Order: sequence, then structure tokens, then C-alpha cells
Amino acid sequence: MIFVLNAQHELVLLKRAPGMKTCPGTWSVVGEHAAPNEEFAETAFRGLREELFLNETEVKLYPVWTGPLHLRIHYDNQRLDNQWTMFYYTILPARKVISFCEEASGVMLLPLADFATQAHLLGCHNMQRFLVADSATPSKFRNTTYPDLLRDGAAIVSRKLNEVFSSDET
Repeated sequence: MIFVLNAQHELVLLKRAPGMKTCPGTWSVVGEHAAPNEEFAETAFRGLREELFLNETEVKLYPVWTGPLHLRIHYDNQRLDNQWTMFYYTILPARKVISFCEEASGVMLLPLADFATQAHLLGCHNMQRFLVADSATPSKFRNTTYPDLLRDGAAIVSRKLNEVFSSDET
């Protein structure tokens, strides 16, 4: 999953198209399922390429957490997603026009500072249970929600950006 920010630190959220298998009609950050033997960064760049038409020379990826997270998502149709994922963030070049693919039906820019109070807008109505574990304790799952996980990640991104910009001023 990738937190894509523009130069004003607004988070790019995509509205999933109505015909999508997973979470149609909901708002989300950029995300992609890994292909077999694909590295996390390769998956992230492929997601940026496929969903926002960005290439590796336009953006740099920064990890949000120090390692991957193990997600188990139970849907009400009895489907189970069991995956390892890495969260990244990136900042778009200044004046970059945002384009999106047919998997999305719209785009919204949300100031990162407002994300904590707006994260409830994200999520999937048919997720019944959302479990997460980190790479240090991969079998120790905790209950959470998709919006809460994204809220935690956005708070880390915000802190990292504040550190970068406060160190630039000194």
C-alpha cells in the first residue's frame, strides 16, 4: 500500500470502480497484490504505474514501517485474503497532473493533517475482520480495521515529513 502525496502534502485517495471485486465504490490509497516472487518495492512501483501512470524515475519510495505487515482480511462472502504487505509513501513531483486507471472512478485530495479525522471514509463495507501482525512477531495477530491501520500509517508519514522539513530548516 502506498500513501501518495502531492507537493502540498495532500493524500491522493482513489475511489474504487463499481465493478471491482474487492471493495467496489470505496475510497482507498494505492495498493496492489504482489505477483509470485515479486519484491515489495517492485509491487509498489507496479501499482503506481498501473493505477496512477507513474514510473520509477518520477518518484522515490520511502518505507512507512521498518518491515512488512502480515494481513488477514475476512470478507462477508467467506473470502479470506492472507498476505504480507509493505507500506510506503511517496511525494509526487510539483505540478504533476494526477491521472488514474479504469480500476478507479474518481480521485480525492485530502490534506495529510486532516486524515486522522477522515480515515473513517476509507474501508470496505464487506470486511468482517481485519487482523495484522508485524514481521517481528508474524504469528501474533491483533484486531484492527482498515481505516485504523491507514490512520496509524498516515501518522507515521506525517511525523517523518515533519522531521525531514524541520531538519531542512536548521
